[in-house]
Amino acid sequence: MGSEWRTVKIGDLCTFLAGSAFAKKYQGDTKGDHPFIKVSDMNLVGNERFINDANNWISESTRAKIGAKLHPKNSIAFAKIGVALTYNRRRILTQSTILDNNMMSAIPNNDIVHFIYFYYLLTTIDFNEVVCGTSLPYLRVDDLKKIEILLPPLPEQRAIAHILGSLDDKIELNRRMNKTLEAIARAIFKSWFIDFDPVIDNALRAGNPIPDSMAERAEMRRRILDQNQPSSFSQRAKGRNYQEGFDFSGLGEISIDEIYRLFPDSFQDSELGPIPKGWEVKEIGETVIFNYGKALKASDRKPGNIPVFGSNGQVGLHNEALVKGPGIIIGRKGNPGVITWAYEDFFPIDTTFYAKKTRVISSLIYLFYVLKTQDLPSLSADSAVPGLNRNLAYKSKILVPNEKVLTAFDGQIEPLFKKTHLNEKESKTLTYLRDNLLPKLISGELRIPDVEKFLKEAGV
Repeated sequence: MGSEWRTVKIGDLCTFLAGSAFAKKYQGDTKGDHPFIKVSDMNLVGNERFINDANNWISESTRAKIGAKLHPKNSIAFAKIGVALTYNRRRILTQSTILDNNMMSAIPNNDIVHFIYFYYLLTTIDFNEVVCGTSLPYLRVDDLKKIEILLPPLPEQRAIAHILGSLDDKIELNRRMNKTLEAIARAIFKSWFIDFDPVIDNALRAGNPIPDSMAERAEMRRRILDQNQPSSFSQRAKGRNYQEGFDFSGLGEISIDEIYRLFPDSFQDSELGPIPKGWEVKEIGETVIFNYGKALKASDRKPGNIPVFGSNGQVGLHNEALVKGPGIIIGRKGNPGVITWAYEDFFPIDTTFYAKKTRVISSLIYLFYVLKTQDLPSLSADSAVPGLNRNLAYKSKILVPNEKVLTAFDGQIEPLFKKTHLNEKESKTLTYLRDNLLPKLISGELRIPDVEKFLKEAGV
């Protein structure tokens, strides 16, 4: 390592500032002059690296009244007491912020250390090695100040921060893109199979009666048709918000006119209420079989790339699949009724069911969304460990559209699912790269030219 790297103490790089008491009577406001961050805010979606959101805000007058300290922008926040500190989570403040008294911040000296580099540096330090207390762990500032690290010159800090930050930026971009794709897919399902927008539009054009329960929705759709400005998914993806529904253009290869021709232009009564004419109502048990997963202890799993699913989502990896993907996993024990999608071959453990569709419904994607609309968690058998009662679930009634509509639905949603899956796979690769590069860059084991060459060859 070059001589320009030097050994310093954390206390030489920053000032530590403790959080402030946050009385309950001041909590709950979602607007104000300053965000008041609690430990739980670090778990909010979008707060994985930078604090971009907060559950509580307070006014400047309230801040002054209670004497709460402001932590400046670019400070690094973390838990200082309790189990939360053992999770080693760090967050960068994006504005002047108040922290509650279970947290503190490290305010970097910008003349010595770059704040992004400092964030990554702190993520490599295990606070569990300096905690005090047993039943209630806590941090002492004096102990934090004494931690020794190797510090490169500022230009190299910026370069390291750029490399690691670029990887995290791409991971965050993929997360946001997937959130948008998932919202679009849910909106299509809701519009087609819950709000029945295409059927309402067809009925309006044909002059057919519309059930009274759909009058408000029909009026919204009528205004769109009168204005000849159908709201499209392509527009929504660009940020335009239409609450009246969508006309389904901009996705897949089928045209809007072709889509509308697949839907009827009238409604019929059913035990679920008015439904599109010609569609059916079936019991879940007629459309899908819930098969039991298989026991696979964590100690029995072998290194591999096959996702292992428990009742609340993926719980690990294995080298062998039990079920060919894509597929649907249903929580059976522990988290009954939780519905998860598997893009590839997978292994559902014995706390789950996995779905096998019957010939009644061809679209597994439709089944995924329609199962999520069911209140399956309420169908748990009484026991010490909540468990989904399969027989009760089978008796629940769902809507079964005609085959052509389901085929069109798959055509719209499959591209979204594929893109989401590609983004997830890319993010896993980027996360692996970041987690492996981080300690080596911070320690000086890897230097910037070597990393840049490696990333270029890897196509990152």
